[in-house]
Amino acid sequence: MEKPLINPIPQKSSTAPKSYAHIATTSTLPRREYAVLFERVPDAKTIDYLWALSKIIDPKFITDFSFISHNRACVYLTSEDKFREIINE
Repeated sequence: MEKPLINPIPQKSSTAPKSYAHIATTSTLPRREYAVLFERVPDAKTIDYLWALSKIIDPKFITDFSFISHNRACVYLTSEDKFREIINE
């Protein structure tokens, strides 16, 4: 009984690595039109905000989150539709 042949040579990936120039020109930066500001809660961490936001909106629509000046937190969304969705909650 013969053992099946196993190809020891790994197959090359069909996708070439993307260059920095390609990524820089096709990526979109967070837009302030899609930003929602919150008053910062003392001792709350980034994960706390993102966990709470995930109850309102699917996390795949959140592009960025940061704490900013004047004791505020800012979340950037992917589109104006998602911005309106979170504002109306």
